[in-house]
Amino acid sequence: MKNLIHFKDLLPVAFLLVFFLAQSFGNAQEIFGNKHIIDDNGSASELHCADINNDDISDLLSLSSDHIAVYYGQGPGNFSEKETLINFPSSYNVSMFVFDFDNDQDVDIILDNTDLFLFPNDGQGNFESYETLLSSIPGDNFYVADIDNDAAADVLKTTYSESSNMIEVFLYTNPGNGNLNSGTVIYDRLIPPENSIALHFTDLQQDGDLDIMIDLYYNDWDETYNAIYSGINSNNSFDFDFVMSSSSSISIQPVDLNGDNHPDLLTLGMLNDVYCWHWYENDGNNEFDNAHHLSNSSLSNRLMIDADMDGDADIVYGSYYPNERNALSWIENDGTGFFADSYFIAAGYIYPKKSFDVDGDNDLDILYSSYPSGIGWIENLTISK
Repeated sequence: MKNLIHFKDLLPVAFLLVFFLAQSFGNAQEIFGNKHIIDDNGSASELHCADINNDDISDLLSLSSDHIAVYYGQGPGNFSEKETLINFPSSYNVSMFVFDFDNDQDVDIILDNTDLFLFPNDGQGNFESYETLLSSIPGDNFYVADIDNDAAADVLKTTYSESSNMIEVFLYTNPGNGNLNSGTVIYDRLIPPENSIALHFTDLQQDGDLDIMIDLYYNDWDETYNAIYSGINSNNSFDFDFVMSSSSSISIQPVDLNGDNHPDLLTLGMLNDVYCWHWYENDGNNEFDNAHHLSNSSLSNRLMIDADMDGDADIVYGSYYPNERNALSWIENDGTGFFADSYFIAAGYIYPKKSFDVDGDNDLDILYSSYPSGIGWIENLTISK
């Protein structure tokens, strides 16, 4: 007699299969949990996590148009009420950097508000004095980064002269005591008056120091161009090579998208009046010829983060469209730079600002600000599952 398989015998197997598929599908979608509100009425153009009072608990710093505030950490995921640290004249072109600038084992605040100011930490989280590090004119921009990998934050300044039509990038190295060395020009170029320049830092050579990618925008004879250059760092001297140009590129970001430990190039451009994302694969020799289409979306306020802790960079982004659902979502990277599925995180005008392990469970949570007000964090559930 043949052995017969009855339907009831398959029920446990079917149940396990359905349960497994449900868990697998659910895990992909439910990487992030609920929003945790820190300040309902807070607003911030930037958010930074750092232990400013040396109690071994990370605090939250927020930058607004006229002040810097702190929410003191009170244990995993918990913060105090807002306290204002620094007031300054209101400006909508202001940025901040958080580094131990003077190498005294506490975190200082550097403010770019036309001029570049250093607010040294007294070791207890007080920033009562300041000094002007560098002066500038409107339109200049500062960047702070450890260019030479000596644990001391250096400063770069971009400036444009209307009289000479010359754009220049200056490097001011920090010997470790917070007193900047004289600036040296590491890049210059004649360019039409309607222009902008942005610097991006990444280790192109994988040799432990930071190289520079320049995103140069200019309008030449009524045609708009973006030109990208890469500069290899050799003892703080840079040799810049042309990478690519485009009449539609709007912004770039170097990031390893295919897991080969070489920074690729993520670009946003316009195609037939539609935002279009591509990424250009680094062949290992810093040539970016192989283009991959990513999305026909603005992916505004994007944040590159390994959301599912699988070793590759995923994308968290906000969608803000009139008469449509406004939401924060994330797109999963399959490890090769292919982005297929987009998953909902939370509804509303939510702007992802920073990834940080807020609750101390070894995965990356999202720090956000929201419109019209609100500061908080969204828990990553990957490790806790």
